Amino acid sequence: MAATGTIALNRNTLLVTGSGTKFTSEAQVGGAMVTYIDNVPFTFVIGEITNDTSITLTAKYKGNNVSRQSFSLIDRGAYTAVTAELGARTAQAIRGLNYDKANWQQILTGSGNVTVNVPDGSQYTGPSWLSLANSLSGINDSLAKKANSSDLGDAAKKNTGTTSGM
Repeated sequence: MAATGTIALNRNTLLVTGSGTKFTSEAQVGGAMVTYIDNVPFTFVIGEITNDTSITLTAKYKGNNVSRQSFSLIDRGAYTAVTAELGARTAQAIRGLNYDKANWQQILTGSGNVTVNVPDGSQYTGPSWLSLANSLSGINDSLAKKANSSDLGDAAKKNTGTTSGM
């Protein structure tokens, strides 16, 4: 929700100083304060409300000193829900990366058929790259055996006939 007044933040401090603010009636300990500094969003967790014009954050502000910043407040329940959802989505992304790593390791180093886990929960079983390479390695040898020397000689004669006019 949009909040009343403006705030000032000083580098490497926990203190937020308000001007025309109503922290005691609008803010909540455990809630969040959001402001945009040079079009970059900053979100802070409120650790303590001292009075209407002074609050303490749970982590130090690391940016440059600013004043007359507009800000919004997020109540504790909404902030907790957003944080929980962010945690769940982050865990899902990490699980996906772990599946990808395990899948690629199987495909690249496995022998024979391997089973990979797909993000939708299904599985796919197919040949590893080593298995494919081994099955393809004999193809050139078998093709060379099928071609006889007279076929190769005929091809050589045709090639020399077409290049003589150049």
